[in-house]
Amino acid sequence: MENAEQSSFCKLSLQLPLDSFLLDIHFSSNKKRIGILGASGSGKSMCLKSIAGIVTPKQGEILLGDSCLFSSSKKINLPPQKRRIGYLFQSYALFPHLTVWENIAIAMQGKANKESWSERIFALLRKMELSGLEKRFPGELSGGQQQRVALARIFANEPKMILLDEPFSALDLYLRDKMQEELMLHLEEFPGQAIMVSHSRDEIYRFAEEVIMLQEGKVIGQGETKEVFRQPKNRQAAILTGCKNIAKAKKLGEHSIFIEDWG
Repeated sequence: MENAEQSSFCKLSLQLPLDSFLLDIHFSSNKKRIGILGASGSGKSMCLKSIAGIVTPKQGEILLGDSCLFSSSKKINLPPQKRRIGYLFQSYALFPHLTVWENIAIAMQGKANKESWSERIFALLRKMELSGLEKRFPGELSGGQQQRVALARIFANEPKMILLDEPFSALDLYLRDKMQEELMLHLEEFPGQAIMVSHSRDEIYRFAEEVIMLQEGKVIGQGETKEVFRQPKNRQAAILTGCKNIAKAKKLGEHSIFIEDWG
């Protein structure tokens, strides 16, 4: 079995030109649940796609545990299927013409003998509270059930890391809190890291042990989530955390300032 510490460490240093700015990200973390917070169009999803191998950075390096997934200097660029990364898309990307069972089984192609598939799939169906739904098609499921099928398919592939791209955006508002609680429970036994991107500060605050804040492709804040929200280091980070009472201050002396807006 892999060393837990090795499988729970990632290092990311990449540059990728986008339409209106350069995605230029550098961070490392050994936390199990990482959140990337930023406004729409800040580069969050492109960061995940780079880790997964869906897009190729212009330069940089991506390390996961003791594996190098990408290195421009060493000419390494593992294909997505060899990276052992599960990706939960906003739309869940289930195959509409396949049943729940078949959607999960497709992730097990090339693994173990088929006799062991049934036992594994039944265990995942029980874990994800999908027992009895194995013959249904995605179109016959609720949004929450579809998400659980997508997660079961990810777990079936035994990934080292799980990427969550705005996982609650397709759900009705009243379902989001419930599904986030369920997701965190399902991830408790997962030995690797999970990275979630979102523009919702509430979702990131509840989910992430460590938060990385993005603005126009740059990291503007990183650290333990509660500490970053309690004391953001700059104005842009403060705005992302939801702080509204921001005002300019002028230093008058060693122990005094003047705040013009407040008089």
